[in-house]
Amino acid sequence: MAAYSSTSDIETACANVSLEDEEVGGLVFSSSAPVVANRPRQTWSIIGRILTDKSVNFPVMQQLFASVWRPVKGVRIKDLGPNLFLFQFYNEKERDRIYNKLKAPGALNKTF
Repeated sequence: MAAYSSTSDIETACANVSLEDEEVGGLVFSSSAPVVANRPRQTWSIIGRILTDKSVNFPVMQQLFASVWRPVKGVRIKDLGPNLFLFQFYNEKERDRIYNKLKAPGALNKTF
């Protein structure tokens, strides 16, 4: 490993780094412990707005939708702003099932 005496030496060395097509590869770790990637769980999402002039009680709405939809793998609901929500599903088919129910006019009125 090269020793650098100043920040400008490091900047110059980094500026001269280039990878050729033959040099494509991965990182090599010196540790013998296995490396486990901390991958986020894959989700499928719907963004929805509750059309009302009143403020929505988020915890109540969250419990209500989760109990009515009953997704097998769960649903995560995030508050994005005034009456705007992100619904994250952990299964594509469950997301599609809920979306197909919601896209009909008056769908929520029929659900409740």
